[in-house]
Amino acid sequence: MALYAPTEADVPLTSTMWPMWSAPEAFTDSDRTRRTFVWAVGPESALRVPLSAGVSRMTLRVSPAPAATGPLRIEVGDEARGQIEVAAGWRSYDVPIVGRVRGGVTDVRLVPCGHESPGPLASEQRELSLAVDFLVFGEGDGARNRGIWPIRDGAGRPRLFVSEGSSP
Repeated sequence: MALYAPTEADVPLTSTMWPMWSAPEAFTDSDRTRRTFVWAVGPESALRVPLSAGVSRMTLRVSPAPAATGPLRIEVGDEARGQIEVAAGWRSYDVPIVGRVRGGVTDVRLVPCGHESPGPLASEQRELSLAVDFLVFGEGDGARNRGIWPIRDGAGRPRLFVSEGSSP
C-alpha cells in the first residue's frame, strides 16, 4: 500500500499497529503490472501517517472480501470522517473527508462492514476484510510510492521500506 504527499500509501505499508495488516502480497494485473497490496485484518485496521492540515479528500484502491462488500467507514483523526460503498473487485474510490483534519501525525482507521476467514484450509486462517493497493490523502494518483514506511519481512522482523527518492 502506498501513501503519497500530502500523503499516499502503497503496499508494502503495514503500519506500526502490526496485526491489523497482513504481510505484503502481490499479483500481476491484466496490463502485466505487478501490484502489491496488504490485507486489512479483522473488524478494523489503522495506520498512523503524517497528514497536511485540512485534507478534504482521499483516494483508495481496494478489493473487499465478500463480507466487506458494502459500507466502508474511514476515520481520519478524531474529528474527520468519510464513507463509501465498496463493490466487489479491484476499484479506485474518491472519498470526500468531512470534518477537521488537524495535520501532523494522524491515526486513520478503515472500518469495513464485515470480515471473514476465506475458508477451512489450515494455511489460511486470517480474518480478512479489504485488500488495499494504495491510499492517497489530498492530491495524488496512487501511481508511485513515496515515503518511508514500517514493514515486516518474510520472517516477521521489523524493517523499513524506503521508496525511491526518500531518505531515512
